[in-house]
Amino acid sequence: MQWLIELYGFLAVLVRGLTLSFEGITAGGVIFLALCLKRGEAPAAQSACERLLRWSAALLAAASASGVTLSVLVLHSSAPDFTWVDAIETTFSMSGLLIVTMAAAIACLARRQHLTALLVLTGIALTAALASSHAFARVEGRPLLLLLTALHHVAMAAWIGGLPYLLITLVRAGGQSAGEAARRFSRLAAASVFVLCIAGFWLTRRYLGDATGLYGSSYGVMLAAKAALLGMLLLLGAMNNRLVRRLTDPLRRLKLRRSVEVEAAVGVVAILTAASLTSQPPAIDVVEGRVTFHEIVERFTPHWPRLRPPPLSALSPATPLNQTDAKAAGLSLPYVPGAAYRPDNPADIAWSEYNHNWAGLCVLTIGILAALAQSGRARWARHWPLGFLGLAIFLLIGADSENWPLGPRGFWESFQVAEVAQHRIFVLLIVLFAYFEWQVAARRSTHAWRALVFPAICLIGGALLLTHTHPLGNIKEALLAELSHTTIALLAVAAAASRWLELRLPRRPVALGLVWPACFMAIGIILTIYRESQ
Repeated sequence: MQWLIELYGFLAVLVRGLTLSFEGITAGGVIFLALCLKRGEAPAAQSACERLLRWSAALLAAASASGVTLSVLVLHSSAPDFTWVDAIETTFSMSGLLIVTMAAAIACLARRQHLTALLVLTGIALTAALASSHAFARVEGRPLLLLLTALHHVAMAAWIGGLPYLLITLVRAGGQSAGEAARRFSRLAAASVFVLCIAGFWLTRRYLGDATGLYGSSYGVMLAAKAALLGMLLLLGAMNNRLVRRLTDPLRRLKLRRSVEVEAAVGVVAILTAASLTSQPPAIDVVEGRVTFHEIVERFTPHWPRLRPPPLSALSPATPLNQTDAKAAGLSLPYVPGAAYRPDNPADIAWSEYNHNWAGLCVLTIGILAALAQSGRARWARHWPLGFLGLAIFLLIGADSENWPLGPRGFWESFQVAEVAQHRIFVLLIVLFAYFEWQVAARRSTHAWRALVFPAICLIGGALLLTHTHPLGNIKEALLAELSHTTIALLAVAAAASRWLELRLPRRPVALGLVWPACFMAIGIILTIYRESQ
């Protein structure tokens, strides 16, 4: 079970994100049926919304059950004296099982005629979810914090969770019915945004502390990322609000559908970011080891990239993965798998900078080629996606020096390390991206769905990067690396949104075709100037 303990940080955030996402979609569906879609209005849309509600509730039950199982297994494995019964009787397990029960009941009763029961079950599920919140863990001011957190959850569900149901209604309902439902949802979304911002503001004041917590702690960095995604959502929401006013025009209705698609996707990424945020202790509780503004400026000051790697023999020995390896290395037991048991030496730092800087030059070049291809003035540049194959090979070989093919660990053994597993997933995404986008850019495929692989993978990559974890050890170094990764993730989401709209809108604005290459170039610059040494 050591591999599970090592991967727990990443898996816990991912499962928590899925739970929050399906919680929002489930609660959002119940709210949408109650407030936005009247009884007997657009039967086809109502039936499709009920099917989505049934599936989302079932997936919420599965995600919550997975979270309880994961936590119980890790708790029992890391503390053998803690019995299975003790682990199940913990607050987070009991609240998770209650969510499973309520979600299963919602899945069984997912029909409009059971609306009252659905509202009650949803209320109980949202209340149970508060047991895993920061508010529940506080001692001072807990009632107010719980109330604000509950309002935050409800507003998130009504707005972001309701977007898939709005999209279904726009597709399945007639013009007048779709327009009425969209206008009701627009008013509901506006009220939800107001509640979300007010509750978020007060929770931020309570959990963040002073301004240094915003840039000096992991909590603050994820909070800033969530605020940036909220800004994207507000921009998309403002566009949609303008379109809702005159939906009699079929072209406007189509534009609204395409924009809602992007808004829903970015909303899910925002929920995953919220899950990553809740996995961090509030900044007000972590005062020691904060990064100063001067350290951030110093770290991100541009410098000449490191283009030559250090010798492999100068790198630190591989980090132990279990107690046996730790004992052989002469470390004190018990050993926490994945913990940094010795500081990085200059060669380790040089190796990391070498990898990031070369990756940055590759992405910067790809972004420039993509911009040339978009301009139509360099036909040969349309093969720009093939540059990602070279990047994927480079990352597979050199991203993790402790593992195959350069280090002592085998290929499959290396997946026990959460950071390495995430790197390998990124490599796979890059290969898929390169293959499908090259077929589209070189006009070797006429399938429209292949063009959508690009924004989909950018979005998935950005979401995974927002849940990216680093080994325990130097908190400052991990946070400084997280600043880079979070910025890159936000740029990836922006690239995905702009490319999706460029492909899906009936009339393609020229500006959208320039946004995503600019995002690539910005990512390349960030990686090119990346450094860990002072």
